[in-house]
This record gives sequence, structure tokens and C-alpha cells, in this order.
Amino acid sequence: MKSNKFWMILFGALLVVSGVATFLMIDMPQAVYAQIFIDGALVETINLSAVSETKDIVSHGEGRYVRIVAEPGRIAIVETNCYLQLCKRQGWRNSGVIPIVCLPNRVAIRFTSANLPDIDGVVG
Repeated sequence: MKSNKFWMILFGALLVVSGVATFLMIDMPQAVYAQIFIDGALVETINLSAVSETKDIVSHGEGRYVRIVAEPGRIAIVETNCYLQLCKRQGWRNSGVIPIVCLPNRVAIRFTSANLPDIDGVVG
């Protein structure tokens, strides 16, 4: 009987500790960074939490034209010269595992966080 009581107390304590840890992780403010890659090279890193006014990043050359706009807490590709405009249709993002990508222009916007390790792919 004492053995069951011990395991019940241990399980309850673990449950409380994991609940508190989960709450703290969810409630923690996270600084989200947008990394802009052109031709596979990191061009700029923007802390989306610290952006106070609209910032334009324009990349052109070799037939490429992409205009990226960063506003407080979000970023998007707003103009491009690619045919299907899929990167523009992805809209505004503030974080996420899936990057904003313009394949014809070889531009990607990847999101990272100061509190979490980099995620290299999507597991479904």
C-alpha cells in the first residue's frame, strides 16, 4: 500500500512540474527574428519584435526584383517580378516553421526565435 502511495505522489509532483513548465514556456515572450536569404546567403536579420516603423528591403539584379516590407511584428514579400506571385500570396507572417520563399528570384525569409533552437524542417 505504501508503494502505491509513493508512486501516486511522484506522478502528481511530475504532473504539476510539467504543467508549470509548459505554462512558463507558453507565457514567455519570444523575440522572433526574420532572416532574409538571397541566393542562399544571409543578407539581413531583422528582430520583428523591435521594428518600430516600416522597413523596405529591395533586391534587384540578374532579372530579380523583390520588395520585402517589415512592419512592427510582421514581414511579407509585397512586390515581385516572378510569374505566379506565390511568394506574394503567402501574405504577412510573424513567425512559423514554414519560410516565405520566392523560388524564381532565389529569395527566402526564415523565422527563428531567441528562446528556441532553429527548426530545420517540418515533421508531419
